[in-house]
Amino acid sequence: MRKLASIQRIEALTPIEGKDRIELADILGWQAIVKKGEFEVGGLCLFFEIDSILPDRPEFEFLRDKKFRIKTMRMGGVLSQGLAWPIDILTPDQIVQVYEDSRRVQEWRALETFGTDVHFSPTHLDTLAAHAATALEASSRLTWLVGEDVTEILGVKKYDPYVRTPGAPGSRGAPPSGYAPFPYSIPKTDEVRIQSAPALLAEMEGRPWVATVKLDGSSATYWHDGNRLRVCSRNYEIKEPDEGIYWRIARELDLEHKLSFCPLYAFQGEIVGPGVQGNPLGLDELQFRVFNIYDTGESGRLYMNHDTVEYLCRGHGLQMVPFAVSGETFGCSIKELLAMSEGTYPNGRQREGIVIRPIYEAKSRINGRLSFKVISNSCLLKAA
Repeated sequence: MRKLASIQRIEALTPIEGKDRIELADILGWQAIVKKGEFEVGGLCLFFEIDSILPDRPEFEFLRDKKFRIKTMRMGGVLSQGLAWPIDILTPDQIVQVYEDSRRVQEWRALETFGTDVHFSPTHLDTLAAHAATALEASSRLTWLVGEDVTEILGVKKYDPYVRTPGAPGSRGAPPSGYAPFPYSIPKTDEVRIQSAPALLAEMEGRPWVATVKLDGSSATYWHDGNRLRVCSRNYEIKEPDEGIYWRIARELDLEHKLSFCPLYAFQGEIVGPGVQGNPLGLDELQFRVFNIYDTGESGRLYMNHDTVEYLCRGHGLQMVPFAVSGETFGCSIKELLAMSEGTYPNGRQREGIVIRPIYEAKSRINGRLSFKVISNSCLLKAA
């Protein structure tokens, strides 16, 4: 799940020409405008990513007219993507909660040190609580929390353009009538932004790779379980055939028949066309464009390589997402990837971005699957 709010380190601070009261902070792979003198290089901050909806509280009153949503913005001739905030907004009790929820506690059941001379373990929360207030005054003592997720603790929500009405196919929460939870055996189609996980670049280094165009539509998953066709929207399984776009695509493409020849293979892709996200591609009819095929079988549970996806789509008469570019040896920087993400759809409208993957599927110690998206800054500014 995406970390909308997390504890991060200020990697660099850069002056902005002609601006005396603000400067540019490097955080992960993002750059955000901050007040000059509020942070120091190597210090910690709370970082709220773009598309975060912050809680309605006095500190964030300046965001009320934006409905508390963090957007990409341009100021002083530079892009700012995200909000850095002093870490002292966390209370001592919340520090304890972060500790309790920390994946380090769950994986290793211990941390190295707190401060300079206090050692504690999960059984020593009283020690942590006693020192938390002091630690907040000198945030360097909280360096072991860098990267920890504080989204739920601070009540941060995600802006989701797919949510239109409660219970809609793309909405979150309890399944509406006729829907069921998304199957646990199939990964959802969310991709991490490279700026949020820049360490993925090192994992991709030297690998053959491919970039495909990220289409702006509604993600869907189809697979045949050996008995019948199963259909999912972004967050739910749609149990019964209806007149919505997901089952309409299934009927038009005869997926019940086609996918019966490769049972347990989940075809994941984007539905684009009239009535979907404003139809940015300017299509005359709905299309389903495949970007993943996942083996749901007990002996599988893996994604297919890019050439296998091409082969299966060609054999079943299905279209893939458009190809963008590929290379034999990956070695791109975030800046180069952002430049690569710029472009237009065939109708001339701004495209959303690209998705990068190795030609041969690989695991990531950071993200589970080695894969990430790069959203065009032009697209983000247009949506801001």
